[in-house]
Amino acid sequence: MKKIMLYVLMFALTIASGFNSAIPAPQNPEVKIKEMSPFPYCSIQHKGPYSDMEQVITELMNLMQNQNIIRPDR
Repeated sequence: MKKIMLYVLMFALTIASGFNSAIPAPQNPEVKIKEMSPFPYCSIQHKGPYSDMEQVITELMNLMQNQNIIRPDR
């Protein structure tokens, strides 16, 4: 569970840091709608150095456990 949530957290931190703002958007992007099954998604906001990563992941995991949120494949 920690590995998957780490990826989710890293993705959220990357987006929040504005990393993707340096990539220009396509002029006429093709939009497609894809039907998906519902899935649990958890996030927390954090702004700070990457040295805080362990503390932030621990906080996220504790919040998930307190709410009994588990991976769908378990």
